[in-house]
Amino acid sequence: VCQDARMKLALDVVHSSYNQLMDEVEEKAHHHWKKTTKIA
Repeated sequence: VCQDARMKLALDVVHSSYNQLMDEVEEKAHHHWKKTTKIA
């Protein structure tokens, strides 16, 4: 049971940091897109 709880915690951490990473990537892509469309 203890191992399962640790495993779930580890998965939660990985999942949340993955989501954070995706948010950052989306934000950067959005800013980049806005910059390039302004030029066009």
